[in-house]
Amino acid sequence: MPVTEFAILEARAPYTADSPIIRAFLQKVAQRQAAWSGYPLLFFRHANTPAIILLISGWKDIPAHMEWIASDGNQELLREA
Repeated sequence: MPVTEFAILEARAPYTADSPIIRAFLQKVAQRQAAWSGYPLLFFRHANTPAIILLISGWKDIPAHMEWIASDGNQELLREA
């Protein structure tokens, strides 16, 4: 059964959701995760807190998401973050 992923990310000062380094990182995340899951990622900036980024995406099922979490590609992104 398909599931929706909703994540709340927070950039640490001095960065915000609009910082070029954060935008480049999120683009890399979107490309890798979408290639793995087959679902696009959508990012939104919190209206009142510019450091908060909201991520929404989908997965075929929970085991598919867990495989991504454990994957080398995702672990590399987590280290980079």
